[in-house]
Amino acid sequence: TPLQTKEEISKEIKINFKISKNSIFQKRESNREFSSQSLKEEKIAELFWSAFGKKKNNKYTVPSGGALYPIKLYLIQIKESGELKKGVYQWNEDKHLFKKLKWNYDFEKIFQTINGIEKKEIKKAIGIMVLGANFSRSVQKYSNKAYPLILLEAGHIIENAYLYAGKENIAFVEVLGFENKNLKKELLIDDNMEIISLGIFGKK
Repeated sequence: TPLQTKEEISKEIKINFKISKNSIFQKRESNREFSSQSLKEEKIAELFWSAFGKKKNNKYTVPSGGALYPIKLYLIQIKESGELKKGVYQWNEDKHLFKKLKWNYDFEKIFQTINGIEKKEIKKAIGIMVLGANFSRSVQKYSNKAYPLILLEAGHIIENAYLYAGKENIAFVEVLGFENKNLKKELLIDDNMEIISLGIFGKK
């Protein structure tokens, strides 16, 4: 095989293709401009199912290293949506339901633990998707590879949420600026869980 020339190696090839303006990827965006409109409880449940839920074939909407699924989702409900009253819930990805962890929450203390977005923007949102991970569950099998595997899984979950939000005209933004220890304390999340990401959402 003859050696390639410098020109052949650096040659640019343009492929013409069409992308529909209604493509879900065109609508995918980070948006922290929340309106005062409400969001139906069904849409919140669908958002969480899309992010991480069991399908009819008993598989999940995201992959996980070794099928361990060390990540759990929690919901901070800032504004009431039907039966979802203000409070903090844990999402059951198998049964597709929300379990309330505690009724009385000091939302101001919760907001103070989040520094990746302005407080006035959070207060306009409907809720916050919280991703908590049990690292020890994956470390037992994958040792030091567990950390990147869990972050990849979190990326799949957040991206699914972004795509659903874009499709349903929901404003959604991932936030990584938060005080893990203090936020866990306010949410009463298990000590073996570490919060790794937040997704704040509301109506556009």
